[in-house]
Parts: sequence; structure tokens; C-alpha cells
Amino acid sequence: GVNFSAVVYDTNDKKINNAAVAWTVEGAIGEIAANGHLTAGAVSGTGNVVASSGTVISKATVTVTENTNNKVHLPKVKNNDIIKLEGFQFPINNLNGIKLLFPEGSLSKDIEINCKIPDFANIDYTNQNIFFGDKIIYAIKFEVIVDGKLIDPFVFNKPIEITIPFNKNILEKLKFDPNNLGVYFISEFGELIEDGISNVVINIFTNEVTANVSHFSNIALAPRPTFVEETSMNSLPKSIDLFQNYPNPFNASTTISYFLYTPGEIDITVYNSLGNEIKKLIHTKQIPGKYSIIWNGKNNQGNEVTSGIYFVRMKNDTYIINSKILFLK
Repeated sequence: GVNFSAVVYDTNDKKINNAAVAWTVEGAIGEIAANGHLTAGAVSGTGNVVASSGTVISKATVTVTENTNNKVHLPKVKNNDIIKLEGFQFPINNLNGIKLLFPEGSLSKDIEINCKIPDFANIDYTNQNIFFGDKIIYAIKFEVIVDGKLIDPFVFNKPIEITIPFNKNILEKLKFDPNNLGVYFISEFGELIEDGISNVVINIFTNEVTANVSHFSNIALAPRPTFVEETSMNSLPKSIDLFQNYPNPFNASTTISYFLYTPGEIDITVYNSLGNEIKKLIHTKQIPGKYSIIWNGKNNQGNEVTSGIYFVRMKNDTYIINSKILFLK
């Protein structure tokens, strides 16, 4: 942003102290606050900053251009490249330490990449802070250009590997557990999406999270939702048991066994790590006894889910039990 100021004189060419000044802009160059601070728009262009005091009006012509300091341009990326981003200043200093590995066969041809701060981020240049939202620790937007054409999102022939560093001190201040971090895509509505992310590995010794990603768009580092392994909803005796699925991990189907101590209505549902329902397995009334149900790795729409960690949640009127399972294609 840019700060503008105005000095008002009377007809005798004497300065008028504390004169009221109103600020406006002409043209799509951005927004200006009551104190004269202009925040440039995202589109390059030329316009006017207008200061008015009574009947006196003064204009300053302003040209807005793209701030190339807010992105990193990788002009030629090819198969087998290993790229580490380093040496950047605010606001893209958080790119420092990010590593990208493009395995053989991931690209059909050489590409260009812009690495930048996502449009939804709020950048505080005064205090040098960036806010990505309540659920996101850090985010980056990858723009891919092929033969001069921007392709968003850009899907790789095979997943590439991304490594994102994290700061333990910052996580402690935010009360986030470094062992509970995840890598996600971000939808246009700000939702965290795990589909297309696989093989997430957290290294608390090097302070890095590594993952395979299927495409490039907005990518975020964020804490994973936590699931309570077993929750009693009141002080009543235990009425259900959920056993570990077999096999686990699985890639075709897995058997989930459970036990009812008392008759009643039960619900068994598969969720992803974000807490979104993936597959309703059963919702019915049953008598006491041991039961088994098979999950074939498909969601409610009949589509096969992506590789990753899922949770089976069993509940009745008095208990909720969660079991972690791993699906591998």
C-alpha cells in the first residue's frame, strides 16, 4: 500500500491546520482509506487518487503494476528436477525451505511455475504478518504455465513430492501439535481437501512435512482434526465394542467387526481425517451379539476413495467409538 497526504491552503496562501480531507479513487486501482492509505488492486492499471476539502479538489495520477516481489517464477521445470526455494524476503519468506521433486514421468513437457501467496491471504506489511485463516498455518499457490498458457489446476501424470518446513515455536504459540500436521488442497470456498494428497510424513527432527500431491493449485499446511478414540456420552455401562478392521492396511476390502451388549439402534460410518462423511455402512436396530460388515473402499456415491487414513465411527445412544484404518490403492 501507499500513504497519501494533503495540505490545504486558504486564498491567502496560508496553511489551514487540521483541515478535513476526503479521499476517493478514480479508476480500478484499488481502495483508499479515510486516512489516505491506498491498497492497490490485483489488476494493473492507471487511475487517480483524489483529495477534496470543501470545494477544493486535487488529483494525483497513480499507476499500479504487478508486484513481482510477491512471487517466485521458475522458468523451466522438467522431469527429475529437485528444486529448493531459498533466499526470499517478506511477504514470501515462508517459501524458504520448500522443496519440490518431479519424478520421471510426472511431466509430459517442460513447464513454468509461479509460486506465490494465495489471493485469500491477508498481508500485514506494517507488522510483516500473513493471516491465512483460523484453520491454516501456511499456504502457497502454485500456478503452472505450459506453452505460454496458464493451467489451473495443473494435474501431474504421476504425483510429485513437496516438502514444507514448519516452525515449532510458532506452532507452540498457536497451540498446534507438530505431530498432527497435514497437507491439503484449498477449494475456492476455503475448504481443506485431502483427496489427491498421499504419503504424508512428518519429520519432527528436521521440522518438515513431506507429501505427494496429484496436482498444483492452492496447497496448505494445517492441523489435522483430532478424533477421540472412545467417548462415553454419560455414566451408563459400556454397551458397544468396535474391533480393529482386518486386513489393515487394505486395498480391496476390509472387515469391520463389532459387538452389542444391549439391544438398540447403532450407526457405523466412515469419515476422512477432516471429519467429512465418506460412507454410511449401517444404521439400524440390532439385538445383542457379534456382527461384521465389509467396506470396499468406496464412498456414498460408489466411487473409490483415495489412499489415506480414515476413521470408522460406531455410536449408539450412550457411546461413540472410533477406529483408525488405512486404505492403500
